[in-house]
Amino acid sequence: CLIHFYKRMDPLTNTPVHQLPIGSTSTSTEPAVASLSEVIKRELLINDEFSKKSTSLSDEQETLIHLPEHDLSKPRIVPGMARTGKTLAVCEKLKQLDRNGLLTEKTKALYICFSDHMLDQVRMWLLQHEVSVSCVEFKNYEAAADIQEFYKNQEIMKNGVIEQGFKFVFFDQAEDLGIEELTVICQKLENSSEFGIMGHFWILFDVFQSKTNIHKIEMIGEKRPRLLWNGKLINEKRFEAAKNGGHVWPLKTVFGSTESIFTHIKEKHLIPNLENVDCTDNKGTAVKFEMVTSADDTQLSISQLICQTVLPTAKIIFDKQILPGHTALLFDDDVMDIAFSMEKENLESFKSHLDAQMEPIFDNNHKTIRPKATQDIKESILNESSTNYFVGAASSLKGLTVKAVIYLSFSSNRRPKEITRTSSYYQAISRASCEAHVLDLHLTEKMESSLNIPEPAIVSGLDPEVYDALARSYKLGQETRGPVVRR
Repeated sequence: CLIHFYKRMDPLTNTPVHQLPIGSTSTSTEPAVASLSEVIKRELLINDEFSKKSTSLSDEQETLIHLPEHDLSKPRIVPGMARTGKTLAVCEKLKQLDRNGLLTEKTKALYICFSDHMLDQVRMWLLQHEVSVSCVEFKNYEAAADIQEFYKNQEIMKNGVIEQGFKFVFFDQAEDLGIEELTVICQKLENSSEFGIMGHFWILFDVFQSKTNIHKIEMIGEKRPRLLWNGKLINEKRFEAAKNGGHVWPLKTVFGSTESIFTHIKEKHLIPNLENVDCTDNKGTAVKFEMVTSADDTQLSISQLICQTVLPTAKIIFDKQILPGHTALLFDDDVMDIAFSMEKENLESFKSHLDAQMEPIFDNNHKTIRPKATQDIKESILNESSTNYFVGAASSLKGLTVKAVIYLSFSSNRRPKEITRTSSYYQAISRASCEAHVLDLHLTEKMESSLNIPEPAIVSGLDPEVYDALARSYKLGQETRGPVVRR
């Protein structure tokens, strides 16, 4: 912050802003600088509705939050793509319950999700908004043995949840149960018997971020090649029945990201059927997509190869970011498996190598604020004044927000049919609130061999030249036909 503050010039007077009198106003359109602390606070603001003290809500969120209590035997199903504010709606509901005096020792709230960092984020939000957390319990579903399958087992729901004093239950990130389980939830809404106990029970999910059901775009057809979006969706009949029964309350407005990022998700067909989803008019910077071919230097380690690929983009972002902690370098989960699981210290060596290469972009007299790569979410994403930037798998940041994202995926000749892993792609760029950069690294045959990527099974009828042409057309945005969707 100090570096940028002392480098900023008033555009009309050509005077360094730190030399202007406190509270002064030049004839410039640049806001007056009252104090260094005010400048720093302003520069630290994140374009993220989740972190704002005064929250703007979509119409669907407002409707959901103000719905009356219902029988706890029949949960409200809340689907929504990334950035529609599912978790934010939960937080606002908890704030409303607290303000109305409804959170007590006998009528507690239970927030459940699949990641500890989401538990931390929700707890932080509630404390920031002065919501009492003494009557809110936070549980990671995978670690909570006492509530396993409570969403479909009425006895566990009664004994393990309701009789423990929980009247308000919010199950976030439920897509990680798996698509089949979400279908079961919809099915049970049709014939479950009522408890006669009123409260609020929400199940929130984005099926396209499920860690158990990945999706991708492949090529199909021998004579007439086409793109295929290959992934699982909730059984349409069951979902429509739940919707017709008044149990489904979808969120359809993307407001925690930019229109440019939303448009990129739509144009790349990372998830299908976005016709009914709206986005706010915050245009933002266009998503930058770049195809990079690896060098045939088999002496390069995987750390050096990836560092060489991401460094030019990282330098651009870090040079204009006030705090590097607002940036994340994310990988396809498959890249993490290929690149960083071969040697125990491989990821550590990559982070050290990247840190060393990043040093020259900062003045030598300011070593204390040079960025450092970390896999610790609390040290980076959840600490808005951090100078550490996050490095890791795209799936590890699910539910969180970061200003700028660099996403790296591998293209390989040894993956027949598969053009892109849309699960990780979607998870990565949807984390960005301001800008996203996508780097598609194509590995040459020599590099594939040196990295020990396994040879593919033979796929009959695939013409390599046709595959390459279709893959390139899709990646460069030249493919006008949308993919077929396999349900």
